[in-house]
Amino acid sequence: MSSKNIKSNLGKLAKSKYLIVDDFPGFNDHKIGYEPNSRFITVLITSENRESLIFNPGGGKYLSIQYDIKCTIKSTPKGIEKNKTFSILKLKSKDPDIEDYFIELCEIFIKRLGNNPKILDVKIQFEKLESIFIKLSKTSNKSILGLWGELFLIAIANDSEYIINSWHKEANDKFDFNDGIDKLEVKTTTQNRRKHNFEIQQLKKFSNSLTIIASIITSETDNGTSIGNLLNQIKNNVSSDLYEKLILKTFDVIGDKINNIENFKFDYKIAESEIKFYFSEDIPKPEIIPVEVLEVHFQTDLSNIKAIPKSKFKGLLLKSIKAS
Repeated sequence: MSSKNIKSNLGKLAKSKYLIVDDFPGFNDHKIGYEPNSRFITVLITSENRESLIFNPGGGKYLSIQYDIKCTIKSTPKGIEKNKTFSILKLKSKDPDIEDYFIELCEIFIKRLGNNPKILDVKIQFEKLESIFIKLSKTSNKSILGLWGELFLIAIANDSEYIINSWHKEANDKFDFNDGIDKLEVKTTTQNRRKHNFEIQQLKKFSNSLTIIASIITSETDNGTSIGNLLNQIKNNVSSDLYEKLILKTFDVIGDKINNIENFKFDYKIAESEIKFYFSEDIPKPEIIPVEVLEVHFQTDLSNIKAIPKSKFKGLLLKSIKAS
């Protein structure tokens, strides 16, 4: 069930002084509902704790995590139930996009846990979710347009899963995609010409390895495609584990800009028709750089540079992407 359908069903739950819940879709014991005062979305997980293990609460800025808490809940099927024990995961945000990501990720880990899991397994999944949402608290230097271009490339790929597994581990890595053999750097612009900013290291030539520059031209439009739209498109073509990884990396890149990503939409069709690929050695760059100079940043116009035809694509990374 989609996150929007789940939220629609939650919206039908009446307000109450109790923690009001419904069954999490597909499960009778796990619950989802609203915390009574704040009306934050809350997920309750039933689990076994035969060893009476005690875990400290956690969560960070966006989540609240508690283990083995006795609750009084009001559920749709059974009415008021007292002294029910759950591990509780609460989202401390009412941003609709963050709510959607929260529900989608909860659905993934609840399916992974199954019915009546062990408390230690619950803790592992809760901490995974916590590590993902912690990313939203960090300051991001990445532009929304830059992230859009990377996700667009994943969305149109012949093999989205291979591309995701090759995506940078850290937001500030020199290359956007690196499968251990070839490198791929994505540059996205809303200008009419292919003017892109480079670091000299991004155009370095490696032995037995290719570095490819993907140049994407698009335009901002109210009726365009958002980052959320791209994530949903990719979700339909990858496993749940890969989607979780995709969200983790997206949050790592976008950080504290999460609340703005749906305000920016770009033309998917223009990007699809105007994506081109170039060998790094064909990109004009400063040639004489003293060894004492450690970093060089410059802008290059690729408009008159010869693009790579599809027939020149070699290696798994390059064959996984789609050229115009």
